Amino acid sequence: DSDVSSPSDMCRLLEMVHRGEVLTPNSREAFFDILGRQQLRNVIPGQLPIAVKAAHKTGSYHSVRCDVGMVYAPNGPYALAIMARDVAGPRLEIDIALGGISRAIFENFTS
Repeated sequence: DSDVSSPSDMCRLLEMVHRGEVLTPNSREAFFDILGRQQLRNVIPGQLPIAVKAAHKTGSYHSVRCDVGMVYAPNGPYALAIMARDVAGPRLEIDIALGGISRAIFENFTS
């Protein structure tokens, strides 16, 4: 199981990169620049206010869907990892449901 991670692992990694603990400043900037240009935006940023930026990376494999990234909320950034397994159904419907989780977290974090 070499390709296994957890939401906790991914958030910890993002926090370490964000704080500059594991990459050089140039690499850190490039890392978040690449994640900020993600084209598939249905999950983490999908239901957030349009002005809220997110640097994230989606992923899928068979019945697994995930999106991991940083959300730059008005009151500060936070790391977020949404992972779902054994999902079935149209990908867009799954992404919308996962995006609802992101929205709920955002609302809780910013309230």
